[in-house]
Amino acid sequence: MNLAGGYAVLKDFVGVAQYLLISTVRVSGIESPSLLEPDSSNYFRAAWRSRHYVDDRLHRRLGRDEVSLAINSTERRTQNQLHIHIDCFAPDVVRTLREVGPCIGAQWAPMPVRLRGHVYSAIRIDDSDLAHTDPFKVLAPHAAQRGQPMGDQTLLLTSAVLADGPPAFYFLDDHVQTGDWASAEELQDHTCALADRSIENP
Repeated sequence: MNLAGGYAVLKDFVGVAQYLLISTVRVSGIESPSLLEPDSSNYFRAAWRSRHYVDDRLHRRLGRDEVSLAINSTERRTQNQLHIHIDCFAPDVVRTLREVGPCIGAQWAPMPVRLRGHVYSAIRIDDSDLAHTDPFKVLAPHAAQRGQPMGDQTLLLTSAVLADGPPAFYFLDDHVQTGDWASAEELQDHTCALADRSIENP
């Protein structure tokens, strides 16, 4: 527990190595206006720094692009207290991002392929440890531009391991619509198949 940072990290009942970063102050979730205040805690940065719990549970170190952080929309979450899922990335999604990653730029744009049947928007953020970037504040203007409430958004982060520079991040966003409850958690693998076999970089 980190009271100064306003969060705790707990093992989820679901999954082999899934952890949750949970706010210890009253923050309902992705829709909370307090997340966009200038002095708000950077919960995603804290979650990324806590990914070692997954490694510790698996007794092996996953690659930066094999771990993911996800927060679901208000329609899909199971509790009204901010929590970020820290877990293994689904192997097929890892492969897809390695293939299409070079197409992801510094502005939000729809991905060229569907993930779990859904069209995600993506952006590359050149900040290797989120020291200068709060993902909620990157997502908010994108949602507003489309006339969508933050509560309808779901956001997933994973590291972009670039061949020609330091590590960056991919942010993936989906939103509630007909037949889509906006759960980026769908891109994670709570069985953590990556613990049994490593995906080689191309």
